[in-house]
Amino acid sequence: MITSLRLLNWKCHAKTELKFSSGTNALIGIMGSGKTAVMNAVTFALYGTFPDLQQRKIRLGDIIMNKPKEQKYADIELDFIAPDSQEYTVKRRLTRDKTLLSELRLKMTNQLLEGPNSEKVTEYIEHLLRMEYELFTRAVYAEQNQLDYFLEIPKGDRINKIDQLLRLDRVETARKGIGGIANQLQERKVARELLLRELEKDENILKIPQLEKELLSLSNEQKDKMKALEELEPKLIQLEKEIDRLKQQATQLQILQERNRSLSYQIDELTGEINAYNIEIDPDLTLEHVNDQIVGLTSEIDELKKQIKIQRQMLQSLTSDVNKFTSQILYFGENEIPRTKKEIAARVELREKLKNSSSKELAKEVERLTDNIQGLIGELESNRTLFETLKDGVTSLQKAKAECPTCNAPLPSAIKEKLIAQKTIQIETLQYKINELKNQIIGAKEQLFALQSEFSAIEKIEEKLSELPELELSLQKANNELSSLAVLKAQKLNETDKIEQEIEKVENSIESKQKEIQNLTHIENFLKLKLKLKDRKSELEKTLEQISQIEFDEVAFSKIQMQFRKLIELEQQLKTEVNSMEKLLTAKKELLKRSLGLKSTLERYRLETNQLAASIDSLLVIQKALECTQTALRERFVEATNEVMDEIWHYLYPYEDFTSVRLAVENEGRGRKGDYILQLRDRNGRWTNVEGSASGGERATACLALRIAFALVLAQNLSWLVLDEPTHNLDINAIEDLATTLRDHLPKLVNQILLITHEEALESAVSGYLYKLDRNKDFDEPTRTTLLTMPEVI
Repeated sequence: MITSLRLLNWKCHAKTELKFSSGTNALIGIMGSGKTAVMNAVTFALYGTFPDLQQRKIRLGDIIMNKPKEQKYADIELDFIAPDSQEYTVKRRLTRDKTLLSELRLKMTNQLLEGPNSEKVTEYIEHLLRMEYELFTRAVYAEQNQLDYFLEIPKGDRINKIDQLLRLDRVETARKGIGGIANQLQERKVARELLLRELEKDENILKIPQLEKELLSLSNEQKDKMKALEELEPKLIQLEKEIDRLKQQATQLQILQERNRSLSYQIDELTGEINAYNIEIDPDLTLEHVNDQIVGLTSEIDELKKQIKIQRQMLQSLTSDVNKFTSQILYFGENEIPRTKKEIAARVELREKLKNSSSKELAKEVERLTDNIQGLIGELESNRTLFETLKDGVTSLQKAKAECPTCNAPLPSAIKEKLIAQKTIQIETLQYKINELKNQIIGAKEQLFALQSEFSAIEKIEEKLSELPELELSLQKANNELSSLAVLKAQKLNETDKIEQEIEKVENSIESKQKEIQNLTHIENFLKLKLKLKDRKSELEKTLEQISQIEFDEVAFSKIQMQFRKLIELEQQLKTEVNSMEKLLTAKKELLKRSLGLKSTLERYRLETNQLAASIDSLLVIQKALECTQTALRERFVEATNEVMDEIWHYLYPYEDFTSVRLAVENEGRGRKGDYILQLRDRNGRWTNVEGSASGGERATACLALRIAFALVLAQNLSWLVLDEPTHNLDINAIEDLATTLRDHLPKLVNQILLITHEEALESAVSGYLYKLDRNKDFDEPTRTTLLTMPEVI
């Protein structure tokens, strides 16, 4: 049972909350008020879709409210009691980006059972309700204008559609599948029988005993050969050891003999080299004593070289100082002293120029001219002010009529003209004077500029003349520095000559000691040759002694080698024979293995052929049983459906023209599968097809009965029924009878009925909740829900 539904932004429902009870619950309202949207929401909450959405009559985006304001998401929350008597809550949210989030909870404990994956939630609900979406929409939910869905199915397809609701299509699939498997097994059985006949003629299977006997004989022969090889191996090992020992003796003797020849040659060469020296030395002189003398002289030479290095560094430093003093002497003699003398001469010449000029007198003249210019500028400004005043007075007099512009006294025209003439003469006189003052100022400024230039030049000369004593002092210092540098340079040159003489003495000493070392080295080489000759003679004596101790018999060595080669040849022959036998054994074993495999395959094929025959017989029995099961289930379905329709017909149909309705099968027999038809029984007991003979109302009533029967037969555990506008083509009497049936009779068979209708006459059918839905579509208003009645006991 569905207990409540909450909608948020679902189609035209901004925020709607509905409760439902057992019995008949109804939503009444005009077309477009949002009734069907509620049933679509119920289906969507349970299965994540509904017929219009699945058939793509609308899109996912159309579900979310678009008017009067576009919303970002839509929410559905449905509470329902499942056949297990537990109450559950399913919530689904759809967003504009087509994301669907879902969850299912146990309402009492709020325990999350599944989510947020929508498909997982739907699978869980299908398991709870024991009903899939297809069966719900065909058996429980009678859509608007889909009440006669059964009659809209083309003839020939009805039985297949009903089989899908009964899940008999799966039985049919299994039956056909079993038939296909049986055919495949039959084909395999025929193929195995053909292979059996071929294998029974194969010669390799018949030769298996002979092959086994040959293998045994060949294996014994191989074992004998291998035993002979094993006996031969110790002899070969013993001979090989003896040969190795004799080879070592021969090699050692050869090495000693070669060494004897080499030592004799070296002794002859060393004797010749010693005789070539032709020198006499002290017999007591040793190599160690000569080495010590060479080391001592070498050490002395190293010390002398260090002294030379130090003296050369000192010489380099002195040479650098001499070069530096030379550069400084050149600088003072050729640059600094001539430049200073030149500047002193220039200052003396400037002093002669200043004899007839004085900067103080020029300064006084500049000051006088500056004061004169300031006075002229002041006089000019006064005259300009008076000039402007006179001009303004003339302008005022010219504008005045009969009164003085200054004192407002009467002003005759003759006096006015006289005053204007006087002021005009004054203005012209002032203009001439102003021009004269401007010229005087310009002349004074030019004279001042010339005096300032002359004054600036004299100041610069006096400044340079002030440097003359300092320049004369610098010249004296430069002459003194030049004399000092000449003395220092002479001293450094004297030190340089001394160091060069010392370096020459040390170099002569080094040369003398190197000649001594050369003579000592000649003696050292002579002593080394004598020692080497002595060592070689000693080695030669030891070598001759070792040669005399070796006993090697060349003839015995040759005999043993001959015997070893014969045994090796025999071993190789035996190994070749063993390998040949191994290959032959392998080939015969492989042939025997293949033959035994063929024999095993023959026996397996015989067993498999028998098993296939038994399996085919079993599958044919199962196929026949499934066919009988299909027929029995269809008959039971038709029988149960007709029982329900016969029971409720007189409640739905208010007239006497037809006394019952049934689901029948026609055109069945002679290998043909029949199809379902809906029939009415008239008052004479004759059955006629609804299609082609019944009126629109009779057709609608028959389809309503069939729908109710489907809900009771196919969804008995759920015990729900949803009717969307079931009064299409029904007259007033039929509608009244339908209302009575929905209120008084149908609740005895179905636990909960949800009714959608625009017929106010069906308000009397409600025993649960009754809601009225309104909506002003012209202003895109959302649906308004009004609770009209509710059950007496909740």
